[in-house]
Amino acid sequence: IQVGAAIALILPLVLFSYALAAARARRLLREPRAMRIMNRAAGTTMAGAALVVATR
Repeated sequence: IQVGAAIALILPLVLFSYALAAARARRLLREPRAMRIMNRAAGTTMAGAALVVATR
């Protein structure tokens, strides 16, 4: 019962902090500069994965 109570108290706090972090990240990532950086990073990652697959 004690473990369940601890989980019931801690879990909502953790999930609420995740929700706050996600809301803040959403606002930050809507900026054109951030989107451009994310697109470039994703493209670089995909190009790297393509090279790995092609060289196997």
